[in-house]
Amino acid sequence: SPVDKAEPAEPKNYVLTFTTDGRITGTADCNRMLGTYRAGDRQVLFRGLATTRKMCPPGSLGDRFARELNVVRVYTFYTPDTLRMDMQADGGTFTFRRVK
Repeated sequence: SPVDKAEPAEPKNYVLTFTTDGRITGTADCNRMLGTYRAGDRQVLFRGLATTRKMCPPGSLGDRFARELNVVRVYTFYTPDTLRMDMQADGGTFTFRRVK
């Protein structure tokens, strides 16, 4: 089956920040996001993800990024600084690198 690999032109515009009290904030290209998450035993579930609604430049993956986070179900640390999150039903994988 074909593989759709989507890489943002500006990866620094796609950020997730997890807090220890279950909140998540981030950016989806030109928009800000916030919501909550619950994680344990490699399972993760995002809830109530909301984004601002600015019109990002043509070719932006911001809307797709925010929408597809809602179907992420499993996470693993590929390396200590690389987080992989898999969508349900083999829907794809997000790969994030820790920014220090």
